[in-house]
Amino acid sequence: LTKLPRRYVARERLFLRGTTDYWASAMDGQPFFVVTKPVDPGLLIVLRESIVPRLKDDVPGQPTSDELATQPHLHRFTLIFDRAGYSPDFFKEMRDERIAVVTYHKFPAGPWDDNEFHTRRVKLVNGEDVDLALAERGTCLSNGLWVREIRHRDSRGHQTSVISTDYTSAMDRVAASMFARWCQENFFKYMLEHYGLDRLIEYGTEPIPDT
Repeated sequence: LTKLPRRYVARERLFLRGTTDYWASAMDGQPFFVVTKPVDPGLLIVLRESIVPRLKDDVPGQPTSDELATQPHLHRFTLIFDRAGYSPDFFKEMRDERIAVVTYHKFPAGPWDDNEFHTRRVKLVNGEDVDLALAERGTCLSNGLWVREIRHRDSRGHQTSVISTDYTSAMDRVAASMFARWCQENFFKYMLEHYGLDRLIEYGTEPIPDT
């Protein structure tokens, strides 16, 4: 037995010993599966090596090869994640595999004019209807990839920027899918507070190559 490596725990604002779990969940927060990494390589590597291959095999209702060939903007499914997975090269890699991504823009430009925003009735994943001030532009990323940039302006005037390679869904659907991540956040908050979800039961060691 040995001490686990340290990693930054945001809610504690400390470096603590532990493992890292990556949860793949549905839009409403219901979990599909979890990937545990004692030595954490980062979200992008876990997405490439552990999450995307499994989703490609397991996600039901994916379009056929013929459908993908005849509809250039059709995608197999959509990945939604936060800024930790921001990478224009990864977005292009997923687009080439016909997988759409939705995430926060890590480097948005200045604020857009207020007259670009229009109030739209948006149905959230829990069935609630809300009014959101939304606007959309096309944005070219650093690697030349064109994406949709959708912004939400709140009552204080703050603009939240979301980018996506889902070129077919309505603007309000893309925005609602990004904000649906809060279902997952709330699930973890509840499970940590009431069920000790992050309690480490036991740990051990196994040899790894020097490289």
